[in-house]
Amino acid sequence: MRNLGASLKDDWMPFGNLRVFYLGKSDEANEKLADVLEGFAARAQVIVDFENSDGYEDVAKKPNISADLKGRLIEAVAAVEEAVTGEQKLALINTFSELFAEVYTCRKAYVAMALAAQDLSNALGDMLSLGIITDDEWNEWDAEIYDALDHFVNGTVTEEEALAIADKMNIMDKMMPQVDGVYQLSTPQQVQLFAVTVNNGQSDAKAVLANDIDLSGVEIFIPIGTSSAPFSGVFDGQDYKVTGLDIASASDATGFIGYASKATIKNFRIEGAIEYSGGTGVGAVGWSTGSALENIHSALNITVIGVAHHIGGVCGHLSENSSATNCSFSGTINETAGSHDCIGGIGAYSNNGVKYVNCANYGTITYSVANAYAGGICGYVNNDSFTGVFNCLNVGTVRMADGNPTYGGAFVGRLRSHANAQFLNNYMLEGSAPNASGENQITANVVSADQLASGEVCFKLNGDAEVPAWYQTLSGDDKDLYPVLDPTHKVVLYDETNGYHNEGDEDPDGISLTPTLSKGEGAIYNLAGQRISKLQKGINIVGGKKVLY
Repeated sequence: MRNLGASLKDDWMPFGNLRVFYLGKSDEANEKLADVLEGFAARAQVIVDFENSDGYEDVAKKPNISADLKGRLIEAVAAVEEAVTGEQKLALINTFSELFAEVYTCRKAYVAMALAAQDLSNALGDMLSLGIITDDEWNEWDAEIYDALDHFVNGTVTEEEALAIADKMNIMDKMMPQVDGVYQLSTPQQVQLFAVTVNNGQSDAKAVLANDIDLSGVEIFIPIGTSSAPFSGVFDGQDYKVTGLDIASASDATGFIGYASKATIKNFRIEGAIEYSGGTGVGAVGWSTGSALENIHSALNITVIGVAHHIGGVCGHLSENSSATNCSFSGTINETAGSHDCIGGIGAYSNNGVKYVNCANYGTITYSVANAYAGGICGYVNNDSFTGVFNCLNVGTVRMADGNPTYGGAFVGRLRSHANAQFLNNYMLEGSAPNASGENQITANVVSADQLASGEVCFKLNGDAEVPAWYQTLSGDDKDLYPVLDPTHKVVLYDETNGYHNEGDEDPDGISLTPTLSKGEGAIYNLAGQRISKLQKGINIVGGKKVLY
């Protein structure tokens, strides 16, 4: 049972707030009621004498209550000596019970008021620098914050007034609408408010993009997640696009997302420019520990003008079972300062348990020193626990600006140690990188531009997957020259008669290669009316015409 009057949390007891009906002798009952009252009075005095927080630290552990409520507790304690009859004592016990319950709810309201004031105080400077509030508004809110903390310390508001102040202080929540606890971000200002919210302690917050976001008007961008408050929630771009990101930085974990730990970050495209003059970890996501990166497509142009480390198109640093799935890079990385550390199209640095699945580099990676660890998918693998690279594609260029590289690969720049890793079903355009990996430690399928354009590689990348990750439109004005991770393009099929083709293409006789008529859920029929399985592949001859099924 919960002892409602003792503290805000972690005070569970095997009894509490019980009314006992004693069926024995009245004089014995009267004595027991006196014992109960003595205990209640002592407890009330402890509450009255409790030393609360100064409003800046430990407000949840040392909450205050209103002065009025303290006064009524003092009155109840004084009334104990005047309670003589059993009825008077029982009535006073009920009064204490009601007061203790009120202490609990009042403490909660006071804590909510103090925490809201603290959160707003922490965010106020960022909101001013981002242009979300003016200097005058900053001064007004600063005064409100001071008043709220003063109320907390001195108990000068009621429970209802404390809750109203807390609600007023929660201005960031009012600026960011929520649906079922998920922030709905539709403006650059709301994206930055979400960053401020996460960076000031709400690390596990969840957000979705409600539309495309243009950040070109944001002068100073604040990444989502810091080293002290890494983002650990869910960010779902819902396949919208973020454009206009413009960052000049020398800080660790620079990107749209800064630090992420055990987060899920997915479903968006990002464009913009980052000028990096030093630090560790830069990309669409700067630093990922134990996080899942899914369906992130980066077209960032990253210029490195100072010696820096872990430079990635999608993510700079991936560690501790992080993963990149269905991600691509189509921008540029131009390292000009002599950084010899990790550079990668998808991820720069990787260690324990990290894996790359269905990822593609279409971008250009240029570096200035021979011993840089540069790869189209991953720059550097640091230990044997690295999981591997699966079903990945390098079409883009990985090259040293002037000279011959020691390391540099289509998939991995340098494999320091990789005893337990696997590298399966990966394809690279011939000439796109010196080798599949630095020092040619792994092999991959080297293919021509014609093979890429034919649909062969797309079909093979999908393999036996029930749901395809790779798509390629093989004909028409929208023809793709290579596989893409975009389901708005077409699935590539194969059969011995027609080779690689898209569903709905026509053969030379003008006959549609679309699957045959569907009759009812879960079944497909050919033109002869014969039921066939969805998993069957072949050609049926109906009336002298070929029909694919």
